[in-house]
Amino acid sequence: MGTGLAGSTLTMVLMVSPAQAGDTYQPADLGTLPGGQFSDAMMVTNHGEAFGAALDSAGHERAVRWDPAGRITDLPPLPRFSSVRPVMMSETGIAIGVSRPDVLSGTATRWGRDGKPVELPGTAEYPSTEAVAVSDRGVVAGFAYKPGSGEAIARRWDPRGGVTELGRGRVRAMNAGGAVIGWSADQPLYWDPAGKAIPVQVPPGGTRAALSAIDDRGTVVGWTEAADGNLHAAKWDDKGRITVLETGWKYSSASAITDGGEVIGEVGAGDGKTRVARWDARGKLTVLPTLGGARSRFTAANGAGTVLGLADSADRLDRPVYWDREGRIFELPPLVPGAFMDPRGISERGWIAGGSDIPGQGFHAVLWRR
Repeated sequence: MGTGLAGSTLTMVLMVSPAQAGDTYQPADLGTLPGGQFSDAMMVTNHGEAFGAALDSAGHERAVRWDPAGRITDLPPLPRFSSVRPVMMSETGIAIGVSRPDVLSGTATRWGRDGKPVELPGTAEYPSTEAVAVSDRGVVAGFAYKPGSGEAIARRWDPRGGVTELGRGRVRAMNAGGAVIGWSADQPLYWDPAGKAIPVQVPPGGTRAALSAIDDRGTVVGWTEAADGNLHAAKWDDKGRITVLETGWKYSSASAITDGGEVIGEVGAGDGKTRVARWDARGKLTVLPTLGGARSRFTAANGAGTVLGLADSADRLDRPVYWDREGRIFELPPLVPGAFMDPRGISERGWIAGGSDIPGQGFHAVLWRR
């Protein structure tokens, strides 16, 4: 297999004046569970359902779902547990998380539209399980593991209770067709929809790589370590062949891929100040602007190429922003002026989920809609 190198001289840094049209978004407080003072929306579907975490009146973390009208539903843990770490929800409203007795172990859990928890079991040797990704059909990818050890087995659970063992390792993501990416120690792992392991190429002189995201074509993005020890953004095709996305910056990483094949990630000059960046399908790099400060941070992107993140201003304060397809930056309007906000996810319709401090009330989930 040959090693590709893309975009070694094609770099553009956008110096767009910060725009203030982000106020076309309207923030809405999604509230908390009764008696709780914390909630945080991790994602929102194209139907307007949000998913995230909330504390109940006893202080236990729970997975919750908000309907389009903003009504909250507690997704309870399995009967023998008291708390849940939420993970994600599909466009069809199937949610996954981990029912937990403590931070060292737990059991992967799936909730259907009825909100009832379903256990995704492990084995006698690997009794604890972790759910990582769920498809619209309800297929869940994750892994079974021994608490307190590094040993794990990647697997898929289907909606009828069947299990496909993929091999040793842990899962990072899954696409709609069931292809799975993950890792074991410093080794990247890739399984096709049939469960066959795909060798993942590392460039000559490189020592390791990590996979971050996979699209429905089977293209994977992440980073690889070069011989000089610096990390460089890269993408792999569905045969595991690598293309290094060279930047001219000291280091870079890739975290998402759009429906049009654009890669979203970050670049840095080695001074600790990162910038959100985008590579087009030909490998041309565009470094996205800040709000007048020196750094920005990637959070999420949708398939259309709208990018969500944080950017600092001249006063060095991080502010929640999004970048449109043209690379223009917009600041999200606050729920409470001056309060800390954290955007987490963006739907294909452009709705944004996250959270905000509310003085005297705690931290609340927020949904921004146009």
